[in-house]
Amino acid sequence: MSEVSAYNKNVNNALTQQQVNRSGDIAQTGGIKGSQRVQKALDSAAVEDAKQQQALKPFPTIARRMTPRDIVNQLLQLGIRPSQENRSRATKMLMYGLELSAENFDTLETLLGGLPKTASTEQAAILMITKGLNSRAGAQSLAAFLEQNPELGKQLLELLAASTQARGALSSAGGLLSPQLSNQLAAMLASLDGFVSLLPKDFKDKIQKGSGFFNNAEVLTNMRAVRALISGVSKQVADAMPEKTPTANSLLSALGQLGKAAKDISQNLIVQAILSRPDGREDQAQSERFAYWQIPNSMGNPPQTIELLLEKDKKAKYRKINPRRTKLVLKTESETLGEISAEVEVEDDNLDFKFNTNSEEIRKLINANVDELRKKMETFNYKTKTVRVVKRNLDVKKFLIPTLDFNNLTRVQTEV
Repeated sequence: MSEVSAYNKNVNNALTQQQVNRSGDIAQTGGIKGSQRVQKALDSAAVEDAKQQQALKPFPTIARRMTPRDIVNQLLQLGIRPSQENRSRATKMLMYGLELSAENFDTLETLLGGLPKTASTEQAAILMITKGLNSRAGAQSLAAFLEQNPELGKQLLELLAASTQARGALSSAGGLLSPQLSNQLAAMLASLDGFVSLLPKDFKDKIQKGSGFFNNAEVLTNMRAVRALISGVSKQVADAMPEKTPTANSLLSALGQLGKAAKDISQNLIVQAILSRPDGREDQAQSERFAYWQIPNSMGNPPQTIELLLEKDKKAKYRKINPRRTKLVLKTESETLGEISAEVEVEDDNLDFKFNTNSEEIRKLINANVDELRKKMETFNYKTKTVRVVKRNLDVKKFLIPTLDFNNLTRVQTEV
């Protein structure tokens, strides 16, 4: 406290000196001139104090491991009751890199209102806040995604099966729908089947030609169109036949299944966009940020799903993807290979590969084809520096949703 006392002493001395030298200023000017001189005295004292502080040693800073008691104290300072539920939420907020503030706590409470109190919903709501989003529907979709681990490839197959069932119900519907609407719906279902069936091939062709990438927006637009048309047709059937016949019930059920399949795909694509959204946090412990896609894989039988992540450039504005400096994470599964994933570090024209698999047979297969991999990469003007094979299954969520270790969190205190 000696520095504070010295500062006060300087201020008092300056003020006293001003009062002695300018005792008549306030009476003569109505207070304005005197107030200006007092402010100058304060400024001079502050400058003198700053010079003295520069000669002193800085205040000691103490960093120690954060404890549960620190969480309780922080909640009390924010005016939040430190119940077990609130302490748990506060801990999760810190683990996901979200500032423990009253505003964030209130937003979290709002997002969770009306949703089931599960670990997935809390995790989803916290992630929504870190992404700068305040949507309860989005939090609900994200929670379902985290719980169910949906695969786009399987969802597209379910959509095709539902479309086939809807076409059969439509052909048996007879006069339930006008010929014009019936023909329109049949044409839409045929177009949908063609679009979905060709998605894996179109993606493969685009990659080979280097002409593009998997277009989530196009798929989402088509799913919304399907849902809108099905909703309109279902309403027309329901209005035309208040007392449902078996034929009408069959058509409505088939359309309902098709609408649900389209909705599931839409929610999957929306969640991919949420997880890919930049969140603006720059803490060093969570420096990696990825864009995320699920892509139908035509190599499997039946087609499976490729999960693809591309790291965004930390130095680039808005964290865009820099193809010359990134990290690629790819995970898929097939009947012959089982589950396999690859991590590829890209630095200019140099590549480092790390394959992850629990199959000893696949490990031997990869090691036997390292030279072939190097030659293949050379055709794309890349040099393969290292190739490693690790015995493990890769959890994609650890890349998409990085967390901090609470035991490694520190609390910094500075004496003032």
